[in-house]
Amino acid sequence: MQQLPETGNMPGSKKRLGYWLSQKKCKKLSLSDIEEAFRERNIEPVKIDIDRSLSEQGPFHGILHKLTDYIAKAELGDEEAQQLLRRFETYVNDCPNMSVMDPIDNLRTLINRYKTYSIIDKCQLFKRETAIFIPPFVELNTDDYDGNIQLLRLSKVKFPAVCKPVVAHGSSSAHQMTLIFNEAGLKEVVYPCVVQTFVNHNGVLYKLFALGRKYTTVLRPSIKNFNNCEEMAPIHFDGGEISKPNSSSQLSVQIADSNSLQNGHTGYTDGPPSSKMLDLIVQAISDCMGLGLFGVDVIVEASTGKIAVLDVNAFPGYEGVADFPTRLAEFVREELDHCSTKKSTDTTGACENTTHIGVAVVSDCESKSRNSQRLIQKTSMA
Repeated sequence: MQQLPETGNMPGSKKRLGYWLSQKKCKKLSLSDIEEAFRERNIEPVKIDIDRSLSEQGPFHGILHKLTDYIAKAELGDEEAQQLLRRFETYVNDCPNMSVMDPIDNLRTLINRYKTYSIIDKCQLFKRETAIFIPPFVELNTDDYDGNIQLLRLSKVKFPAVCKPVVAHGSSSAHQMTLIFNEAGLKEVVYPCVVQTFVNHNGVLYKLFALGRKYTTVLRPSIKNFNNCEEMAPIHFDGGEISKPNSSSQLSVQIADSNSLQNGHTGYTDGPPSSKMLDLIVQAISDCMGLGLFGVDVIVEASTGKIAVLDVNAFPGYEGVADFPTRLAEFVREELDHCSTKKSTDTTGACENTTHIGVAVVSDCESKSRNSQRLIQKTSMA
C-alpha cells in the first residue's frame, strides 16, 4: 500500500491528484486552465498514463477520471478494456483512503440506459413528487416483433416513442436513435435497445450540469412536438447532434433569438421548471446513482407542465457553465478535504461512513458507506 505524508491528510493541505481524461476531453475542457485552478487550491495535478502501472505513478490522495468509454467496451467484451479496468480497480482497492471521482461500479450502471432508468424510476422522489416523472420505458433484446409489441403494452410505452441503444457510451452508435410512431416502426429498430415514450416538450431541453452539490442549468434545442403522427415513417437521428447549442437539425424547433432561451421564453404556458424541482432532481440522481460529476437531461411536458427526466450522463462537457475550471477545482478540493476530515477523525482505522457526494472512498466498510444517506443542500451555480 502506498503511503502519503501525514501532513497531506489535513484539510487545506497539499493534495496529489491523479487524473485521466482523453485527449479530446482535455481539449474540450481547457486542461491548462483546469490544472492552474487545481494548483491555486494547493492540488498537484498528475496526468496518469493509463497504460503504465499506477503504483509507479502514485501515491495519490484522489483520482479524477472519465473511463466510461473503457467501461462500455469492457461490458461489450473488449479484453484490453477489461484488463485496463482490472488494473485500475486493483490499485484503487490497494489504496483504501483514496477518493475516486466517480466510482467505477456506479459508472458501470450508468452506461446502461435500462439500468439507469430503472434505478431512477425507483427513487423516492419520483414516487413522492407527482410533478416529476420518467417516461415509460422497456428494454427489447431481440427482434421478436409480436413479443416486443406485448412488452411495450405491458410497460405502458406509447407512440410516438424513442428507441435508444442500451449502451450509452463507448462509440458513436451510442447516440444513434430512432423515433417511431407506430408498431410497424419496430421493424426498423436496431436491437437490443431501450424504447421510451416520447413526450412533447416544445423543442426545449434543460441540461443540468452537476458538480457535487451545485449545478448549472443550460438550455438547448430539442425535438419538436409531434401530433397526429400515427402514420409517419420512422425517423433516424443522432441524439448528440439534436441538442447541440447551434443545432441545425430539421427535427429541432429553431428559436430565432438565442436570448429568448436564456430568459426562459420557450413557448409553453408554465415557463421553465422551478429551481426547487431541479434541486430535488439533482439531489435524487446523486443519491440513487452515487455520482458527483454528471449531467441530467430534463424537459417540461407541453400538455401538463410536469418535468420529465430523460437521461443521465457521466462527466459531461459542461458547455455553457461559466468558469468551469474554477468550479471543478472547488468541487475536487471539497471532496479531498472531506476524505481527509473523515480519515483524521476515525480512531478505529476503518473508513466509517466516508462516502461523500459522487466519490467512492474504497474501504472495508465501502458497502455501508454506499448505503448511507446523503443530504445535498439546495445550492445552484446560477
